[in-house]
Amino acid sequence: MSTLLNFVTFDIINTDPIYDGIFGADDTSPLNDHFYEAGYVSTDYIRNIGSLFLFIWIGLGLGISGLLILKIKKLPEKMRKKI
Repeated sequence: MSTLLNFVTFDIINTDPIYDGIFGADDTSPLNDHFYEAGYVSTDYIRNIGSLFLFIWIGLGLGISGLLILKIKKLPEKMRKKI
């Protein structure tokens, strides 16, 4: 069941070591057994959404860098040489 749940929630990256390094150890537990069975192993929202949190930040980073590249391309030639 957990493999199917990981596939359906697009949680393809094991984020536990990443989040432990960034936020520290998780000392919370699910509210009850039903939440645990549904895949919510913590009361921390970021840990529960799994790799989606990383994908959001990667998407934002790529979007901002793409906008910066477009702005640089629109600059006059003299200004681009200074950058």
